[in-house]
Amino acid sequence: MALVLLVQPLFVQGQGNTGFNRFSLGIHGGVLTPFTDIEQRDYFRVLDEFSFAGGVNAEYHFTPVFTVRGSFLLGQLKANDETQNIHFNSELWEANVSGMLSFSKLLSPRWKRNDRIDIYGILGAGVVAYRSKYFDSLNDELIKSYGYSEDGSEKEKRELDLAIPLGLGVRFYLSPRIDLAIESVYRFTQTDKLDALHRHFSRYDTYNYTNVGLIFKLGKNTRSMKWASPSVVMYPGDVQRMEFITERITEVDRRVDQIDQRMQQTTYDQDIAQLRQQIQGIDQKQNDLDARMSSLADAKPGTYISESSVTALLSVYFRLNSSAIDNYNYERIASAARFLNANPDVSLELVGHTDVTGPSAYNVSLSERRAQAVFDALVNDFKIAPERLEVAFRGPNDPLSQQNLSINRRVDFIILNN
Repeated sequence: MALVLLVQPLFVQGQGNTGFNRFSLGIHGGVLTPFTDIEQRDYFRVLDEFSFAGGVNAEYHFTPVFTVRGSFLLGQLKANDETQNIHFNSELWEANVSGMLSFSKLLSPRWKRNDRIDIYGILGAGVVAYRSKYFDSLNDELIKSYGYSEDGSEKEKRELDLAIPLGLGVRFYLSPRIDLAIESVYRFTQTDKLDALHRHFSRYDTYNYTNVGLIFKLGKNTRSMKWASPSVVMYPGDVQRMEFITERITEVDRRVDQIDQRMQQTTYDQDIAQLRQQIQGIDQKQNDLDARMSSLADAKPGTYISESSVTALLSVYFRLNSSAIDNYNYERIASAARFLNANPDVSLELVGHTDVTGPSAYNVSLSERRAQAVFDALVNDFKIAPERLEVAFRGPNDPLSQQNLSINRRVDFIILNN
């Protein structure tokens, strides 16, 4: 009952699935080993206590996790107790119905070898029908028998008792139609007569069947339910929903990427528009600057030109986290070069700035790179003498605006006379 309750939630959802073969037939052969009152050792058997046995199986696979199997077994048991000088032999057949629960698929459904290897447990109930005799080993005299006449010469009706198979197995996928199985299953009986030696208060007899079998998968389909994916078979609705959700998430991600690209383009266009407005303001003040520059030739040594007015006129602006100079701002550098060529006695201090975005130490380094970029453009592109230029950097420590951060990403020109 506990087994049924455990597996019921698993296979009820899978019963409506089609496209899988569910029936299998198998043959098996192996050795029977008794655990009775007559034995040479308590645990480890000797070679002459092994007996060959074989049989057939029929299976129905409800899901990849749970299978019901009917099994028939035919064989014999034998053992020799040298300390008591007695031995026995029994012939038996057994029929049972068992449930097979896949531990590998139940405990590790995503194991990559689940479609080739299955580790499972077996538990069931059945009947064992037997005839047994035990003898005195010294003179081979019959002492007791069950299922035979009094003198043991004629067979009579077999003894019937309950048998509970419990064990483990491993199954290997060989082809779409054939599997190989290796099992070791104990049979716990409700009798003490398998060895024909019945003692009061003695334990019930037990025997083990270890075997190798071939399983033939029947049906018109090419796939067997035994090797199907547990999630697809037992939860098809959930799998379809997950596939739909995954597709929707992928589509949403694609649209988010498109929106991000558009927002980046929009932000870039806004930055360009702001810079153009700033350039227009600078151009409007260019005439005033030209008038102020004409007086530099008569300026006294060591005199500073007003920093506040010149900084607003000639600043070079940069994009976020960049020290690259675009075409719009390159014109500002050209204007500075033209000014230096017209005033050979004047030097410029190039002061780099950043906004407050990012770590302070990084911003200081970025402001230095921006000032150096303007320095390199004046020296390399406009052939301005390096000794007429000084590089300074202040990071985020000298902002022009608290709201428009793009205004703070700049390099200011500070005009000095020599």
